[in-house]
Amino acid sequence: KGKWQVHQILSKDAYLSTFLPQTEQYKNSKQLNQWLNKQPIILKPLGGSHGLGVIKVMKNNTQFNIIGRDDKNNIIHQEFNDEGSFLAWIKQFIKKRNYLIQQYIDFITSDQHPYDIRILVQKNRKGKWNTIGMAARVGKVKAVTSNLHGGGKVDSTIDLLNREFGKDTANTILDQMKQIADTLPPFMERFHGPLFELGLDVGIDRQGKVWIIEVNSKPGRQVFALLGDKTKRYQSLIQPILFTQHLAKRTGGEAV
Repeated sequence: KGKWQVHQILSKDAYLSTFLPQTEQYKNSKQLNQWLNKQPIILKPLGGSHGLGVIKVMKNNTQFNIIGRDDKNNIIHQEFNDEGSFLAWIKQFIKKRNYLIQQYIDFITSDQHPYDIRILVQKNRKGKWNTIGMAARVGKVKAVTSNLHGGGKVDSTIDLLNREFGKDTANTILDQMKQIADTLPPFMERFHGPLFELGLDVGIDRQGKVWIIEVNSKPGRQVFALLGDKTKRYQSLIQPILFTQHLAKRTGGEAV
């Protein structure tokens, strides 16, 4: 499902909704101005991935500043001193594509690198949800997203959290992320239908609050290879096969 449908589903759960950034479907320039008068924002395509087409927009008095990447992964950095040329640029950038408008939250390290945590959850050989592992994706300084396609790298989640927040807060954050990973997949299935793996992208702001950024039904597993974690990489690749065998037994068929 698209990002907006996922946001609407998660909003229905009293627990999960507390981790969601303020989000709306992008409609027009009037709505954009209302948001920008309160806070910096992120514009992201409904069906995009890898950070493509995602921009951060800031307003400072009469100046507008845009950074991000276009849909061909080119870096964008635009400044406008008047609203008219800014809105014309936004209109040209979005064209007729469906976009989300979202509050911008600083998911950055103390040395200004954007980062997020990818949590991989899969069903095991018994058909039960299981957290395979998590890895931090760390982007380049001043980038908007931490996506590996934008030149990001991979780091150990616990090491990064310990460095940024200290051990006590890091453990609290880890507990929350594990709780989200346990709660979200079965809840999604109630509205989406059967799933067997999800990639949960989670951000942590400078105060240590956890946010759900995205839920991917086709998650990339390269984070574990880049992290050098052969066990988790193997597990992430073998688990779907074991789950398929579980389904075959239930239906009386033979696993391929």
